[in-house]
Amino acid sequence: MVAGDRHHAEALREVVAGVLAPLGLQLAPEKTRVVHIDEGFDFLGHHIRRQRKRGTNKYFAYTMPSKKAVQAIKDKVSAKTHRSTRNQDLAELILSLNRMLRGWATYFRHGVSKAIFDLIDAHAWGRLMRWIRRKYAGKARLGMTEFKRRFCDRGWRIAHQGTAFTGAAPVKIERYRYRGAKIPPPLVHRTRRNLTSGQDTWSARCVETRTPGAAGGPGKPTGSNHGRAPRSDPTRHPGWCGSRRNGQLCEARDHAVGGAVRAGRVSHNAFQNL
Repeated sequence: MVAGDRHHAEALREVVAGVLAPLGLQLAPEKTRVVHIDEGFDFLGHHIRRQRKRGTNKYFAYTMPSKKAVQAIKDKVSAKTHRSTRNQDLAELILSLNRMLRGWATYFRHGVSKAIFDLIDAHAWGRLMRWIRRKYAGKARLGMTEFKRRFCDRGWRIAHQGTAFTGAAPVKIERYRYRGAKIPPPLVHRTRRNLTSGQDTWSARCVETRTPGAAGGPGKPTGSNHGRAPRSDPTRHPGWCGSRRNGQLCEARDHAVGGAVRAGRVSHNAFQNL
């Protein structure tokens, strides 16, 4: 996303293509196009577009499920409620629809999706209602009054054998919180600011990851029970001896194991495997 006119974005696209060419990559022409933010574009099933907020003169960028994603979930609901599926149990069908719609809604819960969720639920409810009326129709047509009495528990909510149709409605919309300039700097800046003379980046991370109760240093008991085994060091990578402190630990370990080999308590092959 760039700020400027259309020719600026097209020039930048050529620059990106030149950077990717030495790597053996190229931009797909059918997936790469230059559009204005007011026109909107689809990305990973979402439609992103700037619109005027209702009741105000302010414009904001909104994210919502794309038309293609909405039509895809409608087609899946229609396939599950096709007349060829009337041999399955109603409770199993309701459970399958709930799982599918809840998973789809969870993916789109971070956008402006509440109205679209209601639209999908209405479509699924209508398909399920017609599926039930045709499956359980006897000699006479199953009317809506009889349908509500037999297959609805609270109002017009469809339920059967303790399984109720919920759809995408229970999924809570969780909009992203705008942080603006409060976004913290990258990790590399937070790590380098605590470096001292003669201290590398890895050992600085070891110091930062210590807990407040580990004032005695990792591996040393801090309580009154001195007979317990020392706790493991969560900041030391097994087999890494690059920092000054871990180099001393590795030298002490090699010295102790070497003495055990000379004393005959540890075989030479076992020493090589340490």
